Amino acid sequence: SSNLFYLKITKPESFWAWTQGVLIPNMYSSNWYNGKPLSWDEALQIDDRYTIRVGVARLRQLRIQDNSCKVEQVFRPIIKHCRSSYGWVDDDVEDYLPGWERPTGNRTIDADEMETSSWVYRNSFELKSAPYLGLVSNYKGGGYTFSFLRNPKKTVIMLKELEEFGWVDPNTRGLFVEFTLYNANVNLFASVILLLEFLDTGGAISKTEVKVFRLSSYVGTFGIIVILFEVMYACFTIYFFTHMVRQIKKKKWGYFKDTWDLLEFATLIMCVIVIIMYAMKKVFGAAAMSVLEETGSGEYQYVNFVTISVWDEIFGFVLAIVVFLTTVKFIKMLKFNRRMGMMGETIAYCIKDLKIFSVTFMLYYMAFCMMAYKLFGSSLSDYSSFIATIESLFAFALGSFSFDDLRMANPFGPIFFFMYVAVVQIGLMSMFLTIICDAFAAVKEDTHARSNDYEIVEFIWGRAKNLLGIGGRSSGESGEEEGGGENGSGGDEK
Repeated sequence: SSNLFYLKITKPESFWAWTQGVLIPNMYSSNWYNGKPLSWDEALQIDDRYTIRVGVARLRQLRIQDNSCKVEQVFRPIIKHCRSSYGWVDDDVEDYLPGWERPTGNRTIDADEMETSSWVYRNSFELKSAPYLGLVSNYKGGGYTFSFLRNPKKTVIMLKELEEFGWVDPNTRGLFVEFTLYNANVNLFASVILLLEFLDTGGAISKTEVKVFRLSSYVGTFGIIVILFEVMYACFTIYFFTHMVRQIKKKKWGYFKDTWDLLEFATLIMCVIVIIMYAMKKVFGAAAMSVLEETGSGEYQYVNFVTISVWDEIFGFVLAIVVFLTTVKFIKMLKFNRRMGMMGETIAYCIKDLKIFSVTFMLYYMAFCMMAYKLFGSSLSDYSSFIATIESLFAFALGSFSFDDLRMANPFGPIFFFMYVAVVQIGLMSMFLTIICDAFAAVKEDTHARSNDYEIVEFIWGRAKNLLGIGGRSSGESGEEEGGGENGSGGDEK
């Protein structure tokens, strides 16, 4: 039963058992509970009967050549082959007959088999696939492929043939399961990549990646709202970009000496990049859908949506940068708020102490990161790489951790846990709060250090309340009237 869990696959036999026991039954719909056969559109759905397959699924493997490494002299009498880890230089790109037999004079590869054979190598341009970064190696976009059929019974028969001929063997290094799904209820696509990396030391490591994206947002009434906001975004970008160009012409190189002007420049450049990437996303989506329409019900056609999903992910990152830069620009407006002004003055007051504290914090934090990587890197996925360890300990400092995982992964886990809590969460955080509190107390006592910009907000708010008749008079008007009254009474007395 353990063979039916993808994350527990460690050898080819387990992979074939998982393919026939889990992948095929869930990739295709079965007949209804009352025996009613499926209609043509229901046959396109997966077993949940809500999600449809976009094209067909595909198996893709990348291999290593025989004798890609050298055997020690003393072991050569008993060890005939040496196969290294996957690399772009010594990977296998030859064409074969079934069973990984090389073509000979009597047995050759037919022209028809060249297009559909799973034993013929195809490069990344033919497959329209980009390189992929796994947990162990970086894999090319090409490989030996097998595309599923639309009929599940025929697919099972062909998969059994591949298993019998040893399609997955000791030379296999990267084995991909790729397919795309679409759910019309939520108007979302999902590009799924299941990667099984066979190690040169034996065993296998599995990786799963699901990227969810939307090709068209103009659906229903909400689509009109989306179009409206997109037009507004484009208009604002054009207006402020034109304003920036005028400012650059006016100030010339002086424009780039001001921090806020540089921030505005970076924000507008990223806004333009967002518009360009959004247009390219629409172009890629239209091209993929046109390929899907051209293939129709083709048996062997796999339509690659991985590039679109990656592009959509990068588009989201760039859009997040725009939101971040815009938020930073908004901080400039907060100087008119009394409390936010005090916060800025507090940070400016203790900036020297914070610099010294930052150096101390990084020394302790990186020391704990290196210790955690050495203790738990081979046992816990959250500490499998040094970058992942840095992220995990940062989440640890925020309160997201599992003591049981650390205790079971290494005997020194509890000691590390209490040391990290005592030094980082209690010691260093207490130092940080002490620096901030002392600076805040000093700024609060020094009334001359605070800016009066917040009075502008009070004045504007008071004027607005007077115009609407919902509040008392502003302090400025009260002062003027009091002064006028005194002058008037003095005149009467005279």
